[in-house]
Amino acid sequence: MANNPYVSKVQYGNNVLIDLTSDTVAANKMLSGTTAHDKSGAVVTGNIPSKSGQTYTPTTSAQIIPTGRYLSGDQIIQGSANLLAENIKKDVNIFGVVGTLESGGGARLPAEYQEVEYIQTDGYAYIDTGYSYSGDAEVEMIIYKSSTAGARIFGAVENNSINRFQIGSSSSTNLQLYGTNTDGTIYTSISIPYSSTDNQWFHLKARMQSSSMGLIDVGHIKGIYSDIQPSATPLSASCYFLAENYNGTARISSGMRGKMLAIWDGANKLLVRDLVPCYRKADNVIGMYDLAAASGGTVFYTNAGSGAFTKGADV
Repeated sequence: MANNPYVSKVQYGNNVLIDLTSDTVAANKMLSGTTAHDKSGAVVTGNIPSKSGQTYTPTTSAQIIPTGRYLSGDQIIQGSANLLAENIKKDVNIFGVVGTLESGGGARLPAEYQEVEYIQTDGYAYIDTGYSYSGDAEVEMIIYKSSTAGARIFGAVENNSINRFQIGSSSSTNLQLYGTNTDGTIYTSISIPYSSTDNQWFHLKARMQSSSMGLIDVGHIKGIYSDIQPSATPLSASCYFLAENYNGTARISSGMRGKMLAIWDGANKLLVRDLVPCYRKADNVIGMYDLAAASGGTVFYTNAGSGAFTKGADV
């Protein structure tokens, strides 16, 4: 058979009707289950597997379609309309798209805001937090007192100065939390002392409720909580930051800086304000962004006074 010169040919007389001598039929060139004859006349059954249609969602690793497959259906690689440079962190390359998104404040803030180290009042600028003391509250703040004069830091005073929730000092030597005793007299917590050269950052925590009040300088471990019986009478006046709301008038200390302010309200300590110093990139307006803002609430608190804020370096 191997010596038969006509095994791969069909010849009639001198005419070659079919010539298979150059055929390359092989199993790995035909779909699985398909049959044909090679040039020797032997039956060949194909072994190429068939791959049906599939949709691929991009992930962090490659998804491989192996070689040697017959694609019997569409192989769909999904795309996304969100694969845009403005949606990708700056200089990060995702499938050839290089990001241009610059995060505002270490991703804590939306991109249209830039967090800064602090904001500073000129003596006429302040933040109206919109929060009124409910009778039970805790506040935390980081402030810088750059003057040896009295400090107006936070809070509100009303009813001819009788009812108050107020942090500050009337002298150059102590920071205090002011409350109201049940007999209507003004009470101050144990003071946090500082010297005339002690122009520095203070990390303050204060709590005032019906059973106790107190003030702590977390950063320097000065002051302690003190047990008294302050009034739990709520205030209708809004508390100011980097100032005090004194019977409807802002009292402000020049040079005060604020790095953060958080307010928890009620016995369950609901976080109602979480203010971060920043500026709005579109117009460079300086203020504080509220990370705790409820849906529909104020998220960006700007200067409520007649002066201007300056700001620290971008974070």
